[in-house]
Parts: sequence; structure tokens; C-alpha cells
Amino acid sequence: MLTGGNTIYISPSGLLNRLNLGAIARDEETTLSDRYQIRVLSSTRTIISQADDLATREKSALVFGGVYYDHDSTAIEQAVRSLGISVEERQRGHQTSEIQPVSRGSRSERNGWQYLKWTQKEGDKVNSLLSAHGFNAHFSTGFAATEEAFKLAGTSPLSPSTIHLATHGYFFPDQEGEGQESTDRNAQEPPMVRSGLLLAGANKAWKEGVQIPKF
Repeated sequence: MLTGGNTIYISPSGLLNRLNLGAIARDEETTLSDRYQIRVLSSTRTIISQADDLATREKSALVFGGVYYDHDSTAIEQAVRSLGISVEERQRGHQTSEIQPVSRGSRSERNGWQYLKWTQKEGDKVNSLLSAHGFNAHFSTGFAATEEAFKLAGTSPLSPSTIHLATHGYFFPDQEGEGQESTDRNAQEPPMVRSGLLLAGANKAWKEGVQIPKF
């Protein structure tokens, strides 16, 4: 049924969202993603809106990699100021960013997140490839790979057509065996609230359970 096409648009539902459909084997040597470009959509109706959007959107890209997770207030302050964001603006943006200290789980959760050296090379390579193919690519790395830098994406008239993030991520499942009140609270939180990505300086807030560090 797929003869003659190179791109497959899929709008999965339920548990299908957890499957890597591109890893389905075609034979003993190749997978579905070796033959087709697989585009996962929230709804197939977005095919029409995406076609209209891509027709006018510039080829731009935002790349993150080689993130420094430990906190250095001076370096992060300089990085944020270079974006044109003042101390006051940053503080207002983090007034409600309090998180709970992590006291369980994996070693990464207890001791903070370690630098991923290969993500620096990954980011460099992706940035170079995109630039070579006509993209206006911007690579944020080290202490410059801040939450503020990421949130600036889309504040201009057009959002980047491509975003590449090479960093740590986490997802907390529903807590069990920690008391009915704790279980009820976490069961009510949507999955997107219990998951996230780690950007520059995140270890201080992650380990100490305090607000995102201010300057």
C-alpha cells in the first residue's frame, strides 16, 4: 500500500504514541525508517496547515548541545544579558518556578546531571550540516544554552522550522507507596508537568529544590 511514496504521516493514538514506528523491521537488515521519512503528527489535519506554513517559512534552525548543568551565576548572567534580557525580567519570569527537592530515584536524580561531552560534537555537526544546506542555524552551548535562549524561539514573526536538542531529560511516573495524599497529588498532575529537559545551570535548582537561580 506504500508503494510510490517516500513520506509517511502518522497520527498515533493511545499506546501507539509509545512505539518507535520507524524501528519496525522490513527485513533482517533494514527498518521502516531506512526506506521512508516518518512524520508523527498530533492530527492529520495539520498536514494542510504545515504545507501552507512551510511554503512561506524561512529555513531556520535552533540547536542546543554541550550544555553546562552546574551553576555559574557570572557566566549565566553574561549569557542571558547577551540576549537582551535584564535581571528584573529574568526574576519575574522565574517567580513561579519553584520545584521540589529530589530525594529518590536514580543516581542522576540524587547527584545532579553530568556533562554530556558528545552532545557538543553532535550539536556542532548538526549545526554545520544545517548551515551547509541553506539554514539560518544558531547553536547554543555551554552556559549559553539557557532556558531564556530556548524560550526566545518563536518570539520573532516566524518560529524555527527545525529545533534540535541534545541534553538530559526526565519523566516522573505516578508515585506509589508514599501515602495516599502523595499518590493522589501526582495522579492529578498531567504527564507534561512531570517531565522536562535540563538546560544551563539546572543542577542548583534540581538538587536543592529551590527556585531557578537568579543573578
